[in-house]
Amino acid sequence: MRARRLAAGLLLGLFLPLFLVTVALAQNALGDKFRSGSEVTVGGGETVPNDLYAFGGAVTIDGTVQGDLIASGGSVTVNGTVEGDIMAAGGTLRIGGTVNGDVRAAGANVTIAGNVSEDALVAGGRVEVATDGRVGEDMVVSSGTLTVAGTVDGNVAGTTSTYSVTGTIGGEDTIAIRQEGAPSAPTVTDRAFDAVGHFVAVVLVGLLALWLAPRLMARAETTVRARPLVAVGAGLLGFIGFVVLLAVVLGLIGLEDLAALGALAGVVAVGGLVVAFTFVVGFLADAVVGLGLAALLARASGQAPAEPDSVWRLDLRTALLLALGTAIIVVLSSLPVIGWLVKLVVVVLGFGAVLYVVWRRWQPMPSQPAAPAAPAAPASPA
Repeated sequence: MRARRLAAGLLLGLFLPLFLVTVALAQNALGDKFRSGSEVTVGGGETVPNDLYAFGGAVTIDGTVQGDLIASGGSVTVNGTVEGDIMAAGGTLRIGGTVNGDVRAAGANVTIAGNVSEDALVAGGRVEVATDGRVGEDMVVSSGTLTVAGTVDGNVAGTTSTYSVTGTIGGEDTIAIRQEGAPSAPTVTDRAFDAVGHFVAVVLVGLLALWLAPRLMARAETTVRARPLVAVGAGLLGFIGFVVLLAVVLGLIGLEDLAALGALAGVVAVGGLVVAFTFVVGFLADAVVGLGLAALLARASGQAPAEPDSVWRLDLRTALLLALGTAIIVVLSSLPVIGWLVKLVVVVLGFGAVLYVVWRRWQPMPSQPAAPAAPAAPASPA
């Protein structure tokens, strides 16, 4: 165990400086091609002689970008000229200048108030071609609200919920209007299929965890049975810690001294955190609590489960216990009134048990005391 920790420390000590050096070299080599920070601005008299990758809280282009613009931020505003294409994503996107290529944009609010020479592919909650806006070729849209008050020289296609045209469309208008009706309540059959699918997924995840990490599962289910209050407290702290950690990583992405490679690493880190959190909360927590519940039932029926902190063996009996406990949890979680409360308790309890075990740093299992040696038989008289 000490050797593994030492190896992990050495790898981290080697990787971190190497990563920082790589980021610095990439920033120096690529020069002005990548920009990031809370505010990224290309001034009115400034010309970027190549492609520009801009990531920040607010991205504003008042000057000229002679290549493509790839931008992401809370707001992206283009008042100047982009001689290539634009690929942008953010909360509010406004193109009020000139784009000589295509526009591919996604955001909550997207407005084309300038001149786009070629196609526009847009997805957003609210999409508008303003009165002074123009799309030189086709426009493809997926939105909640679409307003065409300017000019589209080509075709307009896509789907939206609310559509308004007061401008000019030179080609065909094939916008499909979605009917936004009240969603129908799930039927009993739908709930049954969802419950069966979740049951199968949890059992498979539990069996995989028992195979790959039997000590983790043994200690986690023992924590659920023996220390439920500790597990609940660890689960609540874990949820708070996850939110704080996510906010810290997102904050680091926006620091001005991070190059685009560092921002990319931050995005990958956020994705990994979300995937791991979803896996543990959505499936592994149910498997841990289900195994602990089945162990309690087996003990109550006189068939004692594995001893606390012992390693579960992946056999037919263990699989049946896991399936039994998971079935009980899935049925209780599917009840109409109290199902959400049962699910909440299971998630906090299982998540906390896993965190508590990880926090204990995988301490060695306590060895079972050896059975006392039988006394030697007295020697028979000669």
